[in-house]
Amino acid sequence: MTLSPARNTTAHIVSTRIAGLEPFVFPDEPERMSLLRRWRSVVASVPDGIAAVSGSTSYSYAEADRISDLMALELVAALGESEEPIGALLGQDTAAVLAFLTVLKSGRMIVVLDAHTPAERLEQIVDLAGVSTCLVDGAVAEVMATIGGVFTTTFSLDHLIADAAASTVSAEALADRVALELFLGASRTGADGVQIVFTSGSTGVPKGVVQTHATFLASSAAVLDWPAPVMGPGDKTGLVLPLSFVAGSLILFNTLLMGATAVLADPRDIGADGLLQLVREHRIDLLDATPHLVRGMTAALDEGEVLDSIRLLVTMGEGVHSNDVEGIRKHLVPSAVFGNAFGSSEMNSVAFFHVSLDGHIPRGMIPAGRPVLGKEVVVLREDGTEAAVGETGDILVYSDYLAPGYWRNDELTAEKFGVDAGGRRFARLGDLGHFGEDGHLRIGGRSDSGVKVRGYLVEPSEIESALLSLDEIGEAVVIPIVTDNAPTRLVAYVSPKSTLRPPSGAAIRRSLRSRLPEYMVPGDIVQLNALPRTERGKVDRTSLPPVPPRQTNVMEMDQRELALSTIWQQVLELPELHLDDDFMALGGDSLSAEEMLVLVKDVFGVEIPSMDVLKFPTLREFAQRIGSDESTLPSHPDVMTLNAEGSATPLFCFPGAGSLALTYFPLSKQFPDTPLYAFQQHGIEKRALPDRSLEAMAQRYVQLMRIVRPHGPYRLVGHSFGGLVAMEVARMLTEAGEVVEQVVILDTYGPRSITEFDEANRPSTEPVPALADGSPIATAKNVVGRVKSRYVPDGIPRGENIGRQFRAYLAGILRHEGQRQYDSFFDHAVLLGRRYQVKPYFGDVVLVLAEENPDGFEGWKAALKGRVTVVGMKAEHTSILREPHVAQLAEHLRDAFDAIPAG
Repeated sequence: MTLSPARNTTAHIVSTRIAGLEPFVFPDEPERMSLLRRWRSVVASVPDGIAAVSGSTSYSYAEADRISDLMALELVAALGESEEPIGALLGQDTAAVLAFLTVLKSGRMIVVLDAHTPAERLEQIVDLAGVSTCLVDGAVAEVMATIGGVFTTTFSLDHLIADAAASTVSAEALADRVALELFLGASRTGADGVQIVFTSGSTGVPKGVVQTHATFLASSAAVLDWPAPVMGPGDKTGLVLPLSFVAGSLILFNTLLMGATAVLADPRDIGADGLLQLVREHRIDLLDATPHLVRGMTAALDEGEVLDSIRLLVTMGEGVHSNDVEGIRKHLVPSAVFGNAFGSSEMNSVAFFHVSLDGHIPRGMIPAGRPVLGKEVVVLREDGTEAAVGETGDILVYSDYLAPGYWRNDELTAEKFGVDAGGRRFARLGDLGHFGEDGHLRIGGRSDSGVKVRGYLVEPSEIESALLSLDEIGEAVVIPIVTDNAPTRLVAYVSPKSTLRPPSGAAIRRSLRSRLPEYMVPGDIVQLNALPRTERGKVDRTSLPPVPPRQTNVMEMDQRELALSTIWQQVLELPELHLDDDFMALGGDSLSAEEMLVLVKDVFGVEIPSMDVLKFPTLREFAQRIGSDESTLPSHPDVMTLNAEGSATPLFCFPGAGSLALTYFPLSKQFPDTPLYAFQQHGIEKRALPDRSLEAMAQRYVQLMRIVRPHGPYRLVGHSFGGLVAMEVARMLTEAGEVVEQVVILDTYGPRSITEFDEANRPSTEPVPALADGSPIATAKNVVGRVKSRYVPDGIPRGENIGRQFRAYLAGILRHEGQRQYDSFFDHAVLLGRRYQVKPYFGDVVLVLAEENPDGFEGWKAALKGRVTVVGMKAEHTSILREPHVAQLAEHLRDAFDAIPAG
């Protein structure tokens, strides 16, 4: 199918909002398309308008024009009239704007060197571009030391700007010099190069795409033709995409050629909070960003806060999901417009889709939209014929305003660009897509990304869209792993939303099965705190952590192994298993281990302790454990050795209410050189009389700790309710004369909020069982009624939850099936926590606070009298010890441990 808003046959006049400025005539003769001529027209029309702002520095159009004229004169005087490109090591500031104008006026092309790019890649780009001269922005000058020796000539932008700003040359004299000495820049038109943008190459070597006067001007004309509000004098554009990225330089010229103000900043330096402050302070009207950046803004905004200055928010660079639009919509005014721009370095702007935020938002991935002015889009089948509506095929773009090709790479240019029989230029870059009935283009990924899984053709982008539709997932990318003599594997890398508990791999697969066929559900789910990004903001697929190879053992299973594999498949939501698969490595966690152990007891009639999930981690070993004659009880039911190796000071860990010691397994994997012991409530796995006070519980743990380590130093870690236990254990050890080096409190609510702690943090979302009339299930009501006033302490809530109250009081004495067993111990711990009075502690404490902790440091200040290190984490309360947040937690703990004074 072919779709084009204009087939380049008639002139299309696009007016700007600048009074007296001639409109764009599109299509225009390429030889008339000059950025510099257009720039000078804007300067003459709005000389006092502000062209660029960063920090406390700003330049009017007239000031920027004069200063860049003087800088260009100095540059040409020093370098002559060579055609060699000029490098520019730039920050995201006003100096960068002057650098662009200076090189443009000199008649050369600019190669922007992004200070956030690794030094090795910068050196590679310099070599490929053939650059020997570099303009250096003082804000990032220290980067030059990492790539020293690659330039023969360097200019300080700070010095050039200062000298030009201080010059007293008259306007008339300057005009004469410009006309005489900068004639080369003035003579450049449509087909001449302006910038070389380096993008990632499939061979691992960056490829340089040449941008011309015509490509930039065509983009500006296309923006003016968008069915959405566009910029003009008085408007402020947030320029936050790197200027080494074609979108960044396009936004810069779009802004300057329309008389608006470019407000520059780099979110990689100031973060999402800094970007939001920029929007608020400068009253940004138009903001172009990557979807990743929009998600960061959404997460950083306070509930109910509205960025009321933004009229147009546009995403570009990669696909954007409707969840992203829904997330930011509540923070924008109803009249604002959300836009999705599709393009590439080779084609520049190709299509645009706009969403009125007071209307309907399409579900799933947002379409690329309709082709922009001057671009014709064709979707082709494999045989070269045009695809029908809804049929996916290769995307070709026809236009007079494509990039001319790749810098110094004729072979690649010939491969990607071409001219048809009618003389029209086109680019075929490997993107898949289709047109819908509504005429909008939808992108389906790369033509080389589709793989066969079990004989079916699978497009990873479709799986990514399904992952992003899950409320808990913030970002996702799916990578197919194709190897010889093994089935194709789909690996999903996901990053959760910081305010929600990340689901387990099994839960993610379970949700995907309701949306996708079985063969499209990834067998491997890798949770990361954040997906790695390139300097351009795209997912850096080369930096994703590798997944271990799957076992290829296909030996026949015996009856016990087959029955156990069925249980594991059910719990882990996997279609198949091998004998040497590891339960935890497949995405199991403490909750899924609990579920699995309950099913094992039902099927095999044996009660296996949770520590055996680690002692016998593979399907083969666990099946042997079930069939062995060993006792089904651990050597001690209250403590689990999660890591016995290493010479570092051991960690003694205390889990939250009703949680198993296994909760600390992910943390133990982060400290392979540190012995780690985790405790759990007495009676949770083997019937026993539970501790009747938190002090008694702590005393029991101290006795067990001294068996493992008779004397200090000690390091203690407590999560949630376990934080109170860790504090009491530390107090007891200190009073006994032992050294407690550090206590780590993981998002334990402050002592004043203990009474609000129970319902908000139950380890299970399972409701308390109740009868049809809403009353709780409580056998032996008469017994409860008689003993209630005599035996139930004041800490337990009374009234209609009497069944739950009774279970809490008798936790460990009465055994319950499934989740109710853990719920009873949760309630028992809440009882102990409510009755416990936190004593002042004078030792070293690390207080880790999740994002929604209601108390913060203030809630603990009265109790913590020693040195306190406060660490904030963008994670939900129960997620701190789960992937992917546990890796970030481990980094914080390592820093804290390293800061412990020697001796």
